[in-house]
Amino acid sequence: MNQKLLLQKIKTNFPKLKWKTVKDVSNGYDHSVLILDNKVVFRFPKNPYARSRFKGEVGLLNFIANKLKPILIPHYTYLPADKTFGGYKIVEGYPFIISSYKKLSNQHKRKLAVEIAEFLSTLHSIKPALVSKYILKDYARTKEFKRLYRRYKKSLYSLFNQTDQSRLEIFFGDLSKVLKEKHDKVFVHNDLFADNIFLNKNNHLKGVIDFTDRAIDDPAVDFIRLWNYNDPGFVAMISQRYNKFQAKDIFYRSHIYFLADTIWNMFNAIEKNKEKEKKWFYRKFKKAYKLIF
Repeated sequence: MNQKLLLQKIKTNFPKLKWKTVKDVSNGYDHSVLILDNKVVFRFPKNPYARSRFKGEVGLLNFIANKLKPILIPHYTYLPADKTFGGYKIVEGYPFIISSYKKLSNQHKRKLAVEIAEFLSTLHSIKPALVSKYILKDYARTKEFKRLYRRYKKSLYSLFNQTDQSRLEIFFGDLSKVLKEKHDKVFVHNDLFADNIFLNKNNHLKGVIDFTDRAIDDPAVDFIRLWNYNDPGFVAMISQRYNKFQAKDIFYRSHIYFLADTIWNMFNAIEKNKEKEKKWFYRKFKKAYKLIF
């Protein structure tokens, strides 16, 4: 989206709001994002999927904010009448990206594992019936994985070399077993990517943003992105603190889901003729596979 047009929308709807600096951080698929004076974040849905979910997200955030304290989530105070975009006071801190993780001491990693586990425990304890009206029921990540298994299994093999085809065979066997299992479904964030997790200056969990993909699904899907830190021990610590009785199951399922998610993204890259992305996700699959196999 054109930045000038977006800023004009803000000026038209909120004429009293003034700013000196604008930072464009639109690095996602679903939203254009502008930060004004490093104080207010404005999000503009940029496709039908994001637009259909935005109003519900605003309502959901208002409903669950008190339940998740002290962890901060966005609170939209700037909303036009049609609620087609919105702004909120920035969640201060820095995103929990891989380079930041590598700099942490083992002690800080253990503390963060506890904090993330406690956040997920609280989030997943919110009864689905209470938030169902804010969620479009046609989306769940495990549904994507079932489609992946049904539609793409055969065509995948031609994209992998002979050595990796055997890994793929084992993976699809494991995925098939996992997808047949029955699990209690909970309210999940569904996209706990590094850019959506914020730490404070003391490296404690401060806030979580972007609930666009919220769903009712297997709790293990909220552990998928945690595998991006390339540290099975970290995922194990979080799953153990989250639920010691289900820790092994969640650890295993989330790893299988992570592999499936990587392949899903590889197919998206192929469909969009993005050869570099396809190769990147191929390498990511091989690296992730070797983490525990």
